[in-house]
Amino acid sequence: AEAPAAAASSDRWLPPGLDGSAPTTHPIKAKTSSHLYHLPGMVNYGRTNPDRWYASEEDAQADGYTRARR
Repeated sequence: AEAPAAAASSDRWLPPGLDGSAPTTHPIKAKTSSHLYHLPGMVNYGRTNPDRWYASEEDAQADGYTRARR
């Protein structure tokens, strides 16, 4: 039963692309160093260089990330 859960976990996020643009399906930026995620429209979204892109807040939270304050 553990193998399917592990596979699902790895499908939650995408690595950053070579050009740094957001995948249309995964607009949420996450930083592994701070364990914070940023939503489009947040103050630091534009200057955050993500380590991971998430499709939903729930996916980011499931991987241990916390929403940035602003």
